[in-house]
Amino acid sequence: MKRFNAGNRAHLLSPPSTSLETYPNSERRMKMNSNPRHHLQSTFQGPIQSLLGAVLAICALLCLPAAHAQLYTGSIAGTVKDPSGAILSGAQIKATDAEKGFEFSATSDSSGRYVIRELPPSNYVVSASASGFKTQRQDNVRIDVNQNASVDFSMAVGAFAEIVDVHAGAVELQTEDAETGQVVNRRFINDLPLLDRDVRSLTALAPGVTEMNDACAEPCIGTNFVSNGSRGATSDILLDGASTTNSEPNGGITSVTYLPSPEAVDEFKVQQTNFSAEYGFSGASVVNVVSRSGTNSFHGSVYEFFRDASLDANNWFANRNGDPIPPLRRHNYGGTIGGPIVKNKTFFFFDYDGLSRTGLSTANAGVPTDAMRAGDFGELCAANGGTFNGSGRCSADGGQIWDPYSGTFNGTITRTTFIPFNNIATYATPGGPNPNVPGNLIDPVAQKMMSYFPEPNVSGGSLQQNWFGSGSSHSSNKQFDIKIDHRFTQNNLMSAKFAYQYSPSGTGLDCFKNFTDPCQGGPGWTNAHSFAINDTHTFSSTLLLTTTLGFTRGVWKIDAYNPHGENDPLGTLGFPSYLEANGFKGVPAIFIDQYTPAGYPNIGTDPYGNYRLGQDTGQLSATLDKIHGQHDIKFGFDGRIHQINYIQTNAPVGFFSFNTDATNACPDGLDLCGGDSMASFMMGQMTQGCASNGCGSYEEIQFRPATTNYQYGFFAQDNWKATPKLTLNLGLRYDVTLPRTDRYNHQDYFDPNATNPLNGGSLSYTDPVTGQPVNLALKGGEVFASSKQRTNYVTDWSNFQPRFGFAYQVVPNTVVRGGYGLYYGQSRSGVTGVVPYGSAGFNQYTNVITVNPNDLATPFVNLNNPFKFGLIQPAGNSLGLLNDVGFSANGPIRTPGWNQTPYEQSWSFGIERELPSHILINAEYIGKKGTHLPFSGSTERNFLGALGGESADRGFHRSHPMPGRPVNRMSQLRSNQSVRRTYQRPEQQHRHQLSADSVLSVAAPVSSIHWCFDGTSVDREFHLPRTAVDGREEVL
Repeated sequence: MKRFNAGNRAHLLSPPSTSLETYPNSERRMKMNSNPRHHLQSTFQGPIQSLLGAVLAICALLCLPAAHAQLYTGSIAGTVKDPSGAILSGAQIKATDAEKGFEFSATSDSSGRYVIRELPPSNYVVSASASGFKTQRQDNVRIDVNQNASVDFSMAVGAFAEIVDVHAGAVELQTEDAETGQVVNRRFINDLPLLDRDVRSLTALAPGVTEMNDACAEPCIGTNFVSNGSRGATSDILLDGASTTNSEPNGGITSVTYLPSPEAVDEFKVQQTNFSAEYGFSGASVVNVVSRSGTNSFHGSVYEFFRDASLDANNWFANRNGDPIPPLRRHNYGGTIGGPIVKNKTFFFFDYDGLSRTGLSTANAGVPTDAMRAGDFGELCAANGGTFNGSGRCSADGGQIWDPYSGTFNGTITRTTFIPFNNIATYATPGGPNPNVPGNLIDPVAQKMMSYFPEPNVSGGSLQQNWFGSGSSHSSNKQFDIKIDHRFTQNNLMSAKFAYQYSPSGTGLDCFKNFTDPCQGGPGWTNAHSFAINDTHTFSSTLLLTTTLGFTRGVWKIDAYNPHGENDPLGTLGFPSYLEANGFKGVPAIFIDQYTPAGYPNIGTDPYGNYRLGQDTGQLSATLDKIHGQHDIKFGFDGRIHQINYIQTNAPVGFFSFNTDATNACPDGLDLCGGDSMASFMMGQMTQGCASNGCGSYEEIQFRPATTNYQYGFFAQDNWKATPKLTLNLGLRYDVTLPRTDRYNHQDYFDPNATNPLNGGSLSYTDPVTGQPVNLALKGGEVFASSKQRTNYVTDWSNFQPRFGFAYQVVPNTVVRGGYGLYYGQSRSGVTGVVPYGSAGFNQYTNVITVNPNDLATPFVNLNNPFKFGLIQPAGNSLGLLNDVGFSANGPIRTPGWNQTPYEQSWSFGIERELPSHILINAEYIGKKGTHLPFSGSTERNFLGALGGESADRGFHRSHPMPGRPVNRMSQLRSNQSVRRTYQRPEQQHRHQLSADSVLSVAAPVSSIHWCFDGTSVDREFHLPRTAVDGREEVL
């Protein structure tokens, strides 16, 4: 699928200072600090009511008050001892947010241990007090995203009011859990250069993360990276605890609906392995983003990044052709403001980010010359090194054009009449349907379209590339975030966030300056809004409830068709009106082989350029946290709903391709026998349609998927402090993904056991071995969804995910950690736009028939009536089990083996050591094994060979009423990955911070492909080449 670039879909940000900073390309930024002290309609309502009702019912049964799990919060734990080293119970521990004044408290138990849970990322002052002892206070305790910090106290005898300050380093050993990952804080975001000010690029700072430079970069924006060898585009992106990811319209991979600008991001963490059972629906890693909050002091910033054409040099080709530097202006501007509404109680933070961009675009093309527009293609002879003789025959065979109506068929088409001097305007074919007058080969539609090409402007160029153009493309982006933190009581803390984005894509390079332009990718726009509510309710110092309610919606719309607003583009050019069967106005996409296209097609609007997508992601999760002795136990629920409304047809008003087949004299398969693609276009002689293989000339009538699916996760996690040195992380998660439904039940599945009504449902033949007659029931057919059976997949109920980790503090400055876990990703049965399998009957191609069926040699249609028998309408479910008979029967099959959720096993072992100057060195080994990884494509064998014959396999006849046509099914892969990582965690106490890593990875993918024959599942294993992330050595 081809996707558009509708400007900046999301940006991620930078921080405040009191300076005027100079940036490359004369970008300047000023900051100030103040410190006084249609189809896209949502179908969300009905399904979400069911989800909310189920969860609220659970809450009601538990008699718990409504509250809103904060998956980004951390904890502080430790032990309290007296001067002799004996445990001290009953000590009061208090953690105070240094920026907001929020206080969190706990009491040490009989073992001297305390735990303070659900601490938002911030800097804390932690104190311990007990009767008869001096109060101990430790400042600068930093809690990052999902960090479990350890702070121990050794009390000194003295007066309670006497305070002893302990100054700790900013970096501490990770002694409480086995999770691996990387925190990217404000200083990294602020100080490191960001391409297009996009914070997502900083995910590559995490050891073992590799950006994937492939076609998925735009569809799976924000998730398209490989983490320690896991599959790309499978991560979950959490913004303030709520998921903002959905399935990419093709299904099986994730995409991000909204991400904030850099100014709004406080920090984020790439969580890679051994993460808690709280996290699910992510097969690889989790990117946990926390937005900025207000504090007890007012802070604000104003910034602008500016760039224009005066700072750039001209494009070399534009300069050669005398074209001036196109207008180029890029303004990225905005501001932030945050502070207290009520000190120590209510805070706000607001940011706005705007972008206005006019960019340079260039294009090259092969356009018809003036002679060609008049029907004279004589230039082709000289271009091929030939000359004409007296009868007008070119001496170079490759430079001669032939009369398409002079063909005869004798196993192959042979043409006998050449067009003198290649001049179509003066030649009259006697075999065509038009009157026998000069120029009767010229198609009126093609001749009119010829006039819309620009004139050649490259001297000395070839006929196939003789034009150059340049200009500007326009786009903009506007977005804002607002966040409120409020403490209702000492026992209840809530955070609420709302975000909005609007990005008009404007228009691309207008190559032809008219409505047939092939270059423009717009106008269009994207729109997203997101909100998240987090609430932590403290029932006691050992019992907490945290819940998250989140919803994100994104809408993408682009109209590459008819950007100039022509009222009747088909009528203006002479095309028949029935080409508008999809309801879109536009110009058919014309592809002319040999001639360089300015855009995707040579003329006409961009295939796939009409785009409508609406995505909804809703989440409601709750976690009950109970601290019991040495156990920190969590139980929780994670419910999600995903929806996609989508259409992106590749040929809404026709897709017509032209090559030399209609104008050459070559027997099939030979070259250099003349002909020209532009001449074929002038005659309106298209190539034969073969849309099912993605080629030829055709039109598609596409259905509009409106799919919904639910996900439910249940988990239990016990972080057990088994000994003062050993912590065990024990978790179990269970996920279930309910297969998608379509609003209009436009889905189907293949039932191999259904009796097919073809031939009365029976098959009779003579056994070639025994000579006896055989009568069998004819099995197999496509079954359509209905109100009684709305899904076309069987639910996978087997997604149990045990997770185990340990952290052992060998000596005070050294920790050994490791773990093992299962992580289930996104199922291919989830929401999707273009359904890979299961939409048969609702999408329809009509192929152009180019050769007259009566003689198999002469043209049958032309551009002014390309579909002589009209367009084939989708059959829907009207054919029942007869649908696709004679063609490939598409699954899925409603059996458990068809819907196996991809999962990953991950194991790790590492050593972390703290060196002087607060430098942490970490060496780790990480292994991963992926199973049931989705893979698109048929793995079936060709049941009937090219030679004629009869199959004696009774099972074959029983299972396949369509001989020679495979039953396509989703294949599955597995992979193995080993990663060795050595990295240094950043030291943040002073002005400088450094992060470095070295990674060596080895990937060994093995494919296990399953296919069915005679109802039997057969495993076929083979080794694949090393993957793109294999053998990667990296030093950052």
